[in-house]
Amino acid sequence: MLDVKVYKALSNTEKKIRNRFTKYLNSPYFNVNQDIIALHAILEEQIGAKHPITKEFIWKQLRPDEAYQDKVLRSLLNKLLGQFEDFLAQEQYQSKRLTKTLFKLKQVQDDKYEILRNQIVKEARTIEERYHELSADFHLDMYLIENLYFFISFDFQRKQRKSAKKTFSLSKTLHHLDVYYIAEKLRFIYIQLFWDEYFEGDKNDLFNDEILRAVNKGRFRNEKLLVAFYYSIRTLTNPEREHYFKSLKELVQDNFDVFKKIDQRFFYDVLLTYSIRRMNKGDRDYLTESYRLYRDSVERGVVMTDNEMSPVTFRNIIAIALRVKEFEWVEDFAVEYVNHLPKSERENALNFNFARIHFYKKAYGEALLSMHQVNLDDLFYDLNGRTLLVALYYELQETEALISSVQAFKNVLKRKKLSQAAKSRYNNYLKLAQKLALVNPNDKRKLKVIQTQIDELSSVNKPWLKEKMEELLPSSVKSS
Repeated sequence: MLDVKVYKALSNTEKKIRNRFTKYLNSPYFNVNQDIIALHAILEEQIGAKHPITKEFIWKQLRPDEAYQDKVLRSLLNKLLGQFEDFLAQEQYQSKRLTKTLFKLKQVQDDKYEILRNQIVKEARTIEERYHELSADFHLDMYLIENLYFFISFDFQRKQRKSAKKTFSLSKTLHHLDVYYIAEKLRFIYIQLFWDEYFEGDKNDLFNDEILRAVNKGRFRNEKLLVAFYYSIRTLTNPEREHYFKSLKELVQDNFDVFKKIDQRFFYDVLLTYSIRRMNKGDRDYLTESYRLYRDSVERGVVMTDNEMSPVTFRNIIAIALRVKEFEWVEDFAVEYVNHLPKSERENALNFNFARIHFYKKAYGEALLSMHQVNLDDLFYDLNGRTLLVALYYELQETEALISSVQAFKNVLKRKKLSQAAKSRYNNYLKLAQKLALVNPNDKRKLKVIQTQIDELSSVNKPWLKEKMEELLPSSVKSS
């Protein structure tokens, strides 16, 4: 790809947004430079082209009769980049109804626009009834609008030498300011609690329970945004009190559409974090709960950012769905949502995750075929792909292939830059898987020794090891 910021930015932008940018550039109000319009048309035509393009190619298209001038082209590219940045700001402005009203109010403070003042003030005064969003930004905008309204009204009445009319609510204005402040404070309490490495040497004494108590028992108990943040923090700091998790889940799902997208993701992250922690501690109910939360987050679009999904999220959703044996749903999910991954990762992600799907469905031959199509250059696929291969050879009873795979994996681990704890978990898995493959199934003494090691040693893929152990040494035999 052409190493030019504006070209890369345009290439990463959806077509419908690029079409709006084209209209923006062609508007004389925003741009009168025809060279920039022509340059944009050239770049737009090349987006998605398979052949590489160069600055010299662009110059030839732009000014075919002139010798290449790098300084001139760089200047035009920078101007185009500036126009694109201004366009993105304009897009944000157009999408913010409250912000537009706020700027209108600021403008009618000028006496030249007194004739417009009443209608805009009326619009500002009724906007809260027509538009409400559970977000800190909403309350900040409402505070600024109320504040401006006060000064406009006060100044107008002062100039008219009239007695002040009681049309302004100070408590309402300050309430909006308080909600904004507390919401942002709660957000940073959460960040400090769980991303503490970013705050080394910056221990703020104001990050304490006082603000949490204000939400829980004070006049903000009816502010759903603040209560949701409160439940989020309590959910993760008091995991033994399950009612915080349940209250947060009910509040967020009942009011989902009025939360901002960023807060929707935030609250679902909290719910999933709590649920997965409970699941990892062996609570089977929370395995099902984690699946339901992931599925709900997919259906609500929470897992998407700008129509893209993180490869990590993609893999995690599939892993949880497989553990609850939701095979039909997970296959449909993988086929549909792989198209929302970065293009460079789609093929490998689909091959690896279908290998996992086939494995869980006990279609081991098909799983092996899918695994052979996985590129192991990426660290995740290298480690997890080799882990799956060892399990596959065990299930296929290909002992020699398993031993060879175990040895190859050990050699890989020696070369990888992993923590000793991580290497130990993988090596324990390899040791235990090989012991299970080689042990005489009639030797109950050795089986019990392996059972103890599986229970005591830290290992990757431990649920599968336990499942295989149960097949060799059922619980009724262990207790005898």
